[in-house]
Amino acid sequence: MAHEQHDLSPVTSSCQAGFGHEDVDEQHSRLELWAYRLLCAAAFGAAFSLPLGRTMMGFSFLLLLVDCVRRRRRFAFSPAAWGWVVFLAVATFASVVGVDPARSFLKLEKLIWFVGIPVAATLAYNRARVCGILTAFVAGVGVLTLQIVVVRPVEAWFAMRHAVAAGEVGDYLRDITYLGSMTDGQTLMLGIVALAGLIAAGGVVWRRSVDLAGLVLFVAALVVNLKRGSWICTVVVMGAFAATRMKLRYLVMLAIATVVVLFLPPVWERFSDLRDEFDMTRGGRMVMWTRIAPPLIRAHPFGIGYRALTSEMMQNVAREQGVDVEPGRNHLHSNPIQILIATGWLGLAVYALWMGVGLINGFQRVFSAPRGSPDQSIALSLVLMLVGLILNGLVEYNFGDGELVMLYSMVLGMMGAAWSAMPGASELSSD
Repeated sequence: MAHEQHDLSPVTSSCQAGFGHEDVDEQHSRLELWAYRLLCAAAFGAAFSLPLGRTMMGFSFLLLLVDCVRRRRRFAFSPAAWGWVVFLAVATFASVVGVDPARSFLKLEKLIWFVGIPVAATLAYNRARVCGILTAFVAGVGVLTLQIVVVRPVEAWFAMRHAVAAGEVGDYLRDITYLGSMTDGQTLMLGIVALAGLIAAGGVVWRRSVDLAGLVLFVAALVVNLKRGSWICTVVVMGAFAATRMKLRYLVMLAIATVVVLFLPPVWERFSDLRDEFDMTRGGRMVMWTRIAPPLIRAHPFGIGYRALTSEMMQNVAREQGVDVEPGRNHLHSNPIQILIATGWLGLAVYALWMGVGLINGFQRVFSAPRGSPDQSIALSLVLMLVGLILNGLVEYNFGDGELVMLYSMVLGMMGAAWSAMPGASELSSD
């Protein structure tokens, strides 16, 4: 890893992220170009609208499939794509021998959307295209940000007024917390890392002042969303990014901003509530991980089947264990534990290997890129996006979230793609 310190100032033409400026030649047809544009639209939609994101991804896959058949070429199947295929096979087997095969088979369609891995690996064949996909995603996060910082506070205010009118105690912080989404928090985290990577690579997404203002707004939306896991993961991954790609003054500014945000009353109150997670009487994560999961793992070493866990099943185990667990839950707030219960020890091993291979591919890209180059900045941002998802997945089941599955797939696909620097691209200069 390079330890040279760089400014965030853009370098002209080093990471131009166009959506339709690629040359259509013998190797890349107009049909493939439209498949790429639709993949960008999928990245845009996945940030704030799952139906839009999935629709665009489906059309992108179909156009690319037709193009491959017409031109007798293959999809780029990276190691991460093979990891998806193997995990899907293990999840299918676990569902067949599980407790509710019919339910599990209906849910397996969620895993189909990892098709974004080979689609992105095939279409993101140079840095311009990778930047284009990331730029589209950042634009989608901008839409999400406006929803959170403009609409959500108003919704929380009306919810509080309604409670007061009904004779209840109004609590604005409680209402805005309930409106917050784990999915939105993690999407904002990914948007912050992606935008920072684009700026550091010299890819001016709009204008420098607008890009930096966008970072500030993304952080503001992250705070308003009031989800602690995404806060912690954002600080970790952006701290790693800043330590390797920014000047010392930016590190100091990041540290100061983190401390200031931490001591905002709503943020401090949310972190103060962390002690409740260790309270075994509240039926939260600690009960799920230490009292609900072990009996299920012992009884079903090959898994109960993909997404076969139900609230009723959790309540039954809780009664047997003499504990209370949160009502209405059908997952255990952790990727490794949920995957272990659903697909057994084999599924957990495949998942760990799958994510490990993805990270190895990403770090190989970082270390092989010229020091301080746009390639290295983009590769590092992709690695940290995956690291953020994996870290957040330790305390949230984001592997079963439709929007985040699409983002997992595109990040893994771009990291495994054989993309190269554009000829003549400028590199970041040392200070």
